[in-house]
Amino acid sequence: MKYSKDEAVSEIMKRSKKIKQRVRRIENAIISFCGVLCMVSVLGLGILSYKNGGFDIESTAYGSFLIPGVAGGYVLAAVIAFVLGVTVTLIILWRRHKNSKNGTDPEDEK
Repeated sequence: MKYSKDEAVSEIMKRSKKIKQRVRRIENAIISFCGVLCMVSVLGLGILSYKNGGFDIESTAYGSFLIPGVAGGYVLAAVIAFVLGVTVTLIILWRRHKNSKNGTDPEDEK
């Protein structure tokens, strides 16, 4: 037998910790990529809105008479940015809750 029971358990714990770190890195990469993708799409939407003279929201949205027609693209970009911020915040809170439930603390890994 190559390992004693204690050595085998410690080796299993080391390997499981490495696997969890690898999975956490992959999750962070995916979340970062999605955030960058959303930011690029918001910027692209703003640029397209500016080039086309803004969105014509007067005919489609009730209450749009309160803002000028050229401000529609800015309002849409602001709403998308707000939703993106809320989504990222909820993902971060969910991951912290998941990590605390598993007994791992991300600050301990450094």
